[in-house]
Amino acid sequence: MNISYNFYLNNDPKSPNKEKAIFLYIRNKGDTFIIHTGERIKPEYWDIKKQEARKSYIGHPEFNDYLDGLKEKVKRIVRSALIDNQDSTFDDIKRELSREYRKDSVKNDFFEVFNFFIDSRKQIVSKATTTKFKTILKQIKDYADKHNVKITFDSLDLSFFDGLHNHFLSIGISNNTIHKNMQFVKSFLRWSLEREYTKNNRFDSYKNIKQVETDNIALSKTDLSKIIKCNKLDSKLDKVRDLFLFLLYTGQRYSDLQNYKSSDVKNNTWYLRQTKTKKIIEIPLIQPAIDILNKYNMELPIITNQKMNQYLKDMGEKAELNDLITTTKYYGSKKEEKQLMKYELITTHTARRTFVSLASYDGVNQQVVKSFTGHGTDKMVNQYFKKNNSESKSIIENIFVN
Repeated sequence: MNISYNFYLNNDPKSPNKEKAIFLYIRNKGDTFIIHTGERIKPEYWDIKKQEARKSYIGHPEFNDYLDGLKEKVKRIVRSALIDNQDSTFDDIKRELSREYRKDSVKNDFFEVFNFFIDSRKQIVSKATTTKFKTILKQIKDYADKHNVKITFDSLDLSFFDGLHNHFLSIGISNNTIHKNMQFVKSFLRWSLEREYTKNNRFDSYKNIKQVETDNIALSKTDLSKIIKCNKLDSKLDKVRDLFLFLLYTGQRYSDLQNYKSSDVKNNTWYLRQTKTKKIIEIPLIQPAIDILNKYNMELPIITNQKMNQYLKDMGEKAELNDLITTTKYYGSKKEEKQLMKYELITTHTARRTFVSLASYDGVNQQVVKSFTGHGTDKMVNQYFKKNNSESKSIIENIFVN
């Protein structure tokens, strides 16, 4: 084990100049245990590099002595656990630390514990998931402020979820996104229950709203041919097309492409540690994907996800992906329909859905599809499959007509 001990201030961008709680982070690889030191300090008095109070802080010697003493005490507990059992895992050490510090470390404040939860999972979830948790935490705070609701672990009941659900609707969030948000909230509460921040398990009886099938698109072979053959693209959109096609040929997320390194490709195989799942998967590169890499001397011209999504719509318009698509979203009982051109719906994730859909129509074994995408179950793969009437008709005609 390679355990590190570091002090950090609680990050609250809404109040950058107020006193911040100080936490001690005990880390081993991607796993983290967090202890609330019980002390607070304004950021201007905190030396980030030295992880201690600056000399300008009144009482800094005693303050820093306390933090040093706390760190040494934690180290003694860790050493003792390892001496008692040389086969101890970091989970064993966390349990020892929990017995000593858990009751005093968080004071069971709902919002403070939520911050702990986010911080402790930064090393094991994607940046996008961390951002999502932060957004939901802010929305819960806004709900509490707007309706003058005091939120504590003990007060959480079905009325809390009903109120939060209505708040999400009031700020224009669709049913499907509300479903995901509530799943995030319940995952935090389950984490809190398991770590004994609370004994309130009433959240388990909350019945989440059902998701409806999304209008996310997958491209057909005809669409793909139009994109490949399109000769109206400038140099910028040509690069965007190459990045999109590389995603499609490999079945990956854009977040994984953003972490692409030429050194990860060996013998025409991409050895990828996926950002979201942390799995290492081996992706054999087909010739069109290899051609794209060779075009850029193995260094892909990566841009931000936001710009990529914007430029993809421009690319799709140039390629004349002009099929009219009816999209539907539900906000409570309200149904909202829009008519959009197919190119307006293209995103980076369209490539991954297209990979799964075209592979499924061609009868590719699900195990092969999963070996590319990194999905753990057939059910997860099936969620990416998008029905295409022309492809379906062609398959049935091959059975009964041809």
